[in-house]
Amino acid sequence: MLDHYSTHFWLSVVAVVTVDSVCVCVCVRSDMKMSNRLQSMEQSVSNLSHVIQSLNTSLQHAQGRALTQIYPVYVCVCVCVLILSIQKVISQVYVLYWPVQIWPL
Repeated sequence: MLDHYSTHFWLSVVAVVTVDSVCVCVCVRSDMKMSNRLQSMEQSVSNLSHVIQSLNTSLQHAQGRALTQIYPVYVCVCVCVLILSIQKVISQVYVLYWPVQIWPL
């Protein structure tokens, strides 16, 4: 027959094992939830990475198109500025060398 101390000892052991088992189950469940959250976050980061790469590629194509569209305009502006500069130089030379205007220009 079990005495009082032996019964108390075994009840303590069963209580500790039960509490430990509950703690392990709670930790495993919490770890599974955290693992699922981490997988979800990894998927979100992966999706964002793909979106950023796609946007970067689109931006590079848009910049290339913009440069090919802007370049002719830039050349025209440069030619116009050059023509105006030449006209200014010609008018200054004309004024220097022909101070009296014989006929109107």
